[in-house]
Amino acid sequence: GTRRPWDFGVPVGGIGTGSFDLLPDGRFANFTLPDGRGNPIKDMPGTFLSISAKAISGGGEARILRARIPVQRGGIFSDRRLVPSVTYRGNYPFASLRFDTPTFPVRVVATGYSPFVPGNLFDSSLPAAIVEVEVENPNRFAVSVGVAFSWQDINSVSPSSQGDMLV
Repeated sequence: GTRRPWDFGVPVGGIGTGSFDLLPDGRFANFTLPDGRGNPIKDMPGTFLSISAKAISGGGEARILRARIPVQRGGIFSDRRLVPSVTYRGNYPFASLRFDTPTFPVRVVATGYSPFVPGNLFDSSLPAAIVEVEVENPNRFAVSVGVAFSWQDINSVSPSSQGDMLV
């Protein structure tokens, strides 16, 4: 049978300042606003990491840094190049994702974390979330790389619509 993707991951964001989950398949989900009221926005498909890479002597490639998961026919990413799999390690306040792309010319690891200082609520409540992307070139030739982070406007999404745009 098909595996159902996880709906929860490590929450990233300062305490009481709003947050999102970094899921094991590379998705960003469960967005909350700073006041913490209401239901989380489960899915904002326009929020994602992507990478492009091009060797000097060859053609370029691009990927959305999200694992191939069963998607409904006609889903927003059903015709996009995703990564075959993700190796996830969640250890609050850190979530680390290694994007397993054997045919892609570079290795990619993304780490998301919160400003968390045990016993210090003030410094743990900074309205910040950090997502670092580390790219390694294991080849003997140069590769040009570009990384992009797309962030869907949270003001245009209703928690009850699960990612549908408000009109």
